[in-house]
Amino acid sequence: MTVKYERNEGVATITIAGAGPRHRLDPGLCAELNARLAAFDDDPTVTVCVLRGAGAAHFSAGATAWPAATRTPISRPVKPVIAAITGDCLGEALAIVAQASDVRIAGAGARFGFPEDDGLGTLLARSRLLQQIPYAPLMALLLTGESIDAAEALRIGLITQVVPDAEVFTQALAIARRVDQLPPYTTRLEKTAILACEHLNAADAVYFGWAFDCMTHRHPDGLEGVSSWVEKREPHFWRFEKEG
Repeated sequence: MTVKYERNEGVATITIAGAGPRHRLDPGLCAELNARLAAFDDDPTVTVCVLRGAGAAHFSAGATAWPAATRTPISRPVKPVIAAITGDCLGEALAIVAQASDVRIAGAGARFGFPEDDGLGTLLARSRLLQQIPYAPLMALLLTGESIDAAEALRIGLITQVVPDAEVFTQALAIARRVDQLPPYTTRLEKTAILACEHLNAADAVYFGWAFDCMTHRHPDGLEGVSSWVEKREPHFWRFEKEG
């Protein structure tokens, strides 16, 4: 069992290879995933990540049984993360997707749910998924233990897009490539701003948005965007590897 970290130009790929064909998770694997997510955030050569399960069959069927006290919650990267989901995405795996990813591409055969109340998995679901999908569908997942298919997950806003199973990683990678072409400072700041606004009232969110606009417009990337448009050329945005 391992979590592989790879990079190709500005895009990183984190691949979860858990126990068995359905990639069951355990404490060591989750700790390794946290380390890989931290490495992605700290890597100045990449701007976006694709998170996937090994092979094409399953993302992960969730956790093997272990005491909740030994579990470490999955961290949330500052940079954008695209989840590529095929097959089972259950229990702890669904909590990981909710916590760590921003855009979610699922295959038509994907399944989502909490078949067992494993403590931390459902706790993370309540804290993150309740901010992402309506209350009633979430409670149905938690209380009944039944899973939903990709079409229903799309309907309730749990995922971003449904594609044929064989095209999941290709589509996720294509979106990541488009994100990588955007100004990295702005995409990072925009994600931070959106997440911060989850906890603000309407008046504070408007003020925060105004401050965010000021920061982005005055940053070299904002000036470069305007200049490239006026001069009818491709923009050359600032990259973090140029720091220092």
